[in-house]
Amino acid sequence: MHARNFEYMVLEVEKLTGIREFIAKKKIYPMESVATTSSEILGIEKPSDALNTLIEEVVRDLKPSFRLGIISLDALGLYAWYFHRESMPFLTSHIVEKSVILKAVMPSITPVNHATMVSGVPLEIHGIRTYDDNFKCETIFDVLRRRGLSSMGCGRPNWTGHRLLARYADIKCISPESTDDSLLETFLEKCEKSKPTYFIIQFGDPDDYFHKYGPYSNRVSRILYNVDRRLKTLIDVLGEEYSFMILADHGQHTLITKTGEIKGKHGKSYKEDLLVPLTWIKSRKS
Repeated sequence: MHARNFEYMVLEVEKLTGIREFIAKKKIYPMESVATTSSEILGIEKPSDALNTLIEEVVRDLKPSFRLGIISLDALGLYAWYFHRESMPFLTSHIVEKSVILKAVMPSITPVNHATMVSGVPLEIHGIRTYDDNFKCETIFDVLRRRGLSSMGCGRPNWTGHRLLARYADIKCISPESTDDSLLETFLEKCEKSKPTYFIIQFGDPDDYFHKYGPYSNRVSRILYNVDRRLKTLIDVLGEEYSFMILADHGQHTLITKTGEIKGKHGKSYKEDLLVPLTWIKSRKS
């Protein structure tokens, strides 16, 4: 093994010391539970095919909420968060206070798992393999519309938040630039004006930079600090009226290329790809 790769792997193991104990103390729920739990919190029926499993801790704390936001930090899996947790003090404080673990559906890729978040079913039922596919089942967007309530789907141009979630939501929110800063600014302006009952937003920086440098690279520490800063800003601005579920669609594992470069990858059944943290925050008005 290349010397710097060996040093990298040793650092990775050292900074992940304690992850097994953390997992052992937490309940693990399937990703399908997100849609059913969201519906229960809002007091509406779940999508027709959705799994019946509720995330009991979240329902107990957030129900009833009149407005709910799902914040997806793309690829920020449990292992990557744990490794970099000191770079994300706001998110970490909430995960430490209250959290459960979600298990992504296979394949552990972005369109598949975001589709599961809003439908409550796996790929075999919702049929979403790419962000340009069409749902083959009911989603929470359909339920809200039927009840006369509004929804918003948000993302960067040509990401799943744009090409899939915004396409099915009542209100489309796509940032003019393909950056998370641009997305946050656009989203806050649009959300404060339209006040949808439910929104789901996909932030992309963790996935972008984990792919580029690997999920355990110290080069992403500043990136994750900014992810945390945006998250805090969003909740500070909207937290009066919205409750939030903060999660990821999947994680990433390390890929060492033939030339010795360290990258990140996902889509496998590795725990690093499948396990993601979920924390939640109740609206200040509730």
